[in-house]
Amino acid sequence: MSRNATMDVKKSDPFLANLRMAFEWVIAQAVWIVVALVALAAIGGGWAVWHQMSESNEMVWQDKYSSVEKKFLDQKRSFQEAAQREQMKKADPKAAAAAVAPVGALPTGDLSKDYGAIVTEFESLIQEAPKTKAGEMAALNLAVLQAEHKQMDAALATLNKVNTSDRTKDLTGALTVNLKASLMASLGQCAEAVPKFQKIAGDKNASFLHQEAKLRMGLCYEKMNEFAKAQAVYSEISSGTKDAGDQGLSEDAERYLRLLKMKQTDQRGS
Repeated sequence: MSRNATMDVKKSDPFLANLRMAFEWVIAQAVWIVVALVALAAIGGGWAVWHQMSESNEMVWQDKYSSVEKKFLDQKRSFQEAAQREQMKKADPKAAAAAVAPVGALPTGDLSKDYGAIVTEFESLIQEAPKTKAGEMAALNLAVLQAEHKQMDAALATLNKVNTSDRTKDLTGALTVNLKASLMASLGQCAEAVPKFQKIAGDKNASFLHQEAKLRMGLCYEKMNEFAKAQAVYSEISSGTKDAGDQGLSEDAERYLRLLKMKQTDQRGS
């Protein structure tokens, strides 16, 4: 198989879709998660007063985040409904014309035009409360929006403002590190991304991201021409226990392993 064919297959990897799936549940249930995390952290009498203050402070920022999140979800829903209406027009123009529900405009593809005020509010929250869960969730949302609009450098800069210690022991911490590493990899910064993927893969608290982190680490090793390491990672993923949620990643690993072996065969034959 030619090098171009190999690259074409790998371009089909649903980068942003996989990342969105990984933390969409967190964003959708943001308030519940923050309350649960604070409640768990509050166990232990010696820290009771400090945690009470921490919980109160977090919930203040969470309220602010929830307000921005609602605007973001409403705007996103409006765009989805507009897209659905366009599909209806193509499939059945008469049915689309008969629909009476008002529908907003389609997105322009320009982040500032489509989400301008919301972007500003997310940025303000991140700047004012970077060490809170609310700030981290705002950064996750904004970074994905920026990445979806091909602003990878801006997305990475957004995430670098939160979780500066690369904490992975809790949900939002692990998600920010995973997205940081993935963005670094997409920008060709694999040497910096690999240690972050390794940290996620080695933290039992981030087990829901282990296989994804390992797969992207394998891709980074391959980009760095460390083929033996890439092959070892792909083999581990493809031969390991296949949970329902990891089945797709396991299949990806099997495909990448085959392509890597073909690439090595081509190189030996040239």
